[in-house]
Amino acid sequence: MENHAVIKNQDMLKRRDIFLGMICVMFFLDTVGPVASMGASAITWSLVITLLFVLPSGLIMAELGANYPAEGGMYAWVKMAYGPRWGARMSWLYWANNAIWISSTTIFTVSVFCQIFIGEIGFLYELIMSIILVWLIIFVSMRPLRATTLITNLAAVFKITVTVGMALMAVIYLAKGHGVANDLSLKAFTPRVNESFLFLSALVYNYMGFEVMSSSGNRIKNPRRDIPRVTIINAFMVSGLYVIAILAIIIIVPAKDMSIVNAIMNCFLFADLSAAVKAVIVYGFGLIFLSILFAQAITWISAAGRLAAGASKDGELPRAFGVMHKKNDTPMGALLITGAVGTVLAVIYSFVATNAADLFWSLFSFTNIIFLIPYIINYAAFLKLKKTKPGTEGAYKVPGPPWVSMAFARTGQFVLLLTIAVIIFTPGSPLNLFSCSMLIVGTLAVLVLGEIFIRNSQKKGRL
Repeated sequence: MENHAVIKNQDMLKRRDIFLGMICVMFFLDTVGPVASMGASAITWSLVITLLFVLPSGLIMAELGANYPAEGGMYAWVKMAYGPRWGARMSWLYWANNAIWISSTTIFTVSVFCQIFIGEIGFLYELIMSIILVWLIIFVSMRPLRATTLITNLAAVFKITVTVGMALMAVIYLAKGHGVANDLSLKAFTPRVNESFLFLSALVYNYMGFEVMSSSGNRIKNPRRDIPRVTIINAFMVSGLYVIAILAIIIIVPAKDMSIVNAIMNCFLFADLSAAVKAVIVYGFGLIFLSILFAQAITWISAAGRLAAGASKDGELPRAFGVMHKKNDTPMGALLITGAVGTVLAVIYSFVATNAADLFWSLFSFTNIIFLIPYIINYAAFLKLKKTKPGTEGAYKVPGPPWVSMAFARTGQFVLLLTIAVIIFTPGSPLNLFSCSMLIVGTLAVLVLGEIFIRNSQKKGRL
């Protein structure tokens, strides 16, 4: 009874926490640069994807979260629909995605840090700094987990602050008589399929994450009411933030300076301000931006580590993932393996890349494929749960007859499969056989390795 009181009074999530939490996990500032590289058509694509994919996806996740509240999100729902073996596959893919992703986010963070405080340095030094940062994130993630909700909320507020700052820079830039740095004509907003279409995958990636807060239904005071309302509001809120950020970059930063990793800070560097004011703004917003990236990495890596440790205890991953820190009760084994994988992948992909931007995009593309596969599976699990396990009575359901839910789920799967295809075979650009081979072989290696772990656990009677 005491534990229940603690959960009820201290750890229960309010509507504000769900709202800010969704912004924190869904609004990725580190991928705004690649999307802005598409030009004004990125805004049109953003609106199309919001209506075609984001809103339907949000409604599906809202139904799952309200009717099947459970820690673990998609992992729990797929396991409920298809059994422990598929649950094992989901836990493996979720952890593997984050283990791959950590290297791309540290490369991005180091590049931003150098741009603000150091200036241009050699690629090798950026690689070394990013690997050091990987292990700093792992070390901090091993510390006792306190005030997680507060950290998440602050990160969300900081993300909104940076976006407002970018919008303000754009207004000042235009008010001082500068014309827009890129084409904003009606023709420029027309969706195009060319080499920049590759960055559409980053746009789809940006809108994933509805399930993260929905999966905490047992910690939400009123999941039936709050999850659907906040999900719909956030679909428009996050879309609006992305449009504002993309538009600010297009207005201020010329296409030739629209680096994948430096586009956001260039909004502040290229704004027409006095040297003193610019220094204060750049350093101030730069520190906030770096804090966001660091906190975001810790949040995702810690969550992936806890899920991997739990999956290990359930016999779904090797025992090494389940080793806990004796003093802090944090997933030490899973975190150390994450750090090792992130380090090795950063080194391997550095041979493919020629600079930090190339390395970031190579790793991001790899992690994006692994990241999207579980969502494709989850849409199928949603349809099966609707048929086989009636949800909570009176809880939220996707509006309309059953065929509406079916259409939403199948459309979501189609969009994600198309996104994966675009990552591997980019329309409008020459086929890079080596790059495609790296992505395909890497993805297959992750899937095969997961199957080996799962079958091994099954043979030992752990699964």
